Amino acid sequence: MVCLRATSASIAEELVSSAALKRMLNHAVGADVTLGHYVGKSEGQLRAGWQTVADFIDAATMLSTAHDGVPSGSSMSA
Repeated sequence: MVCLRATSASIAEELVSSAALKRMLNHAVGADVTLGHYVGKSEGQLRAGWQTVADFIDAATMLSTAHDGVPSGSSMSA
């Protein structure tokens, strides 16, 4: 689970603001005066951030499966 969180954070870091990333990861902003008192992120802004990350991962997955010759949406058994 930690690996997935780190991967998501690494992807998001390039796609959303640091303020959005901190809130998306549910990090405390109490010691951060700017984020704690001045910068507000609405639920809609955080949803947009998550959607941006999800769209990036979907696109990367589509490219990977197209490159591997696996039709998108198909499942392969091990």
